[in-house]
Amino acid sequence: MMRASEELAANTRDELPEIARKTFGPAWAEIDRLIAMAEDPDVGDAAFLAAVKDLHDRVPELWDKIDSSHMADALERAMGAALANGAQGE
Repeated sequence: MMRASEELAANTRDELPEIARKTFGPAWAEIDRLIAMAEDPDVGDAAFLAAVKDLHDRVPELWDKIDSSHMADALERAMGAALANGAQGE
């Protein structure tokens, strides 16, 4: 039988991919674009490096699009459950 703290950790790990997708959505799309370029044999090194530099230059713009509410909600759920587990001696 899994202890409550172990179950909490497992549930939190299971939620991470969805939380990351929602939180970093706009940035994730840019990373996916770079991955697609890297896998494309028709994209040369110079074009790929130019795309990486372009993304690097736009990082501040991407930070403004990050929605931290999803991460905050997940942390609140996990912290609340962890506090309850601690109060019960888990």
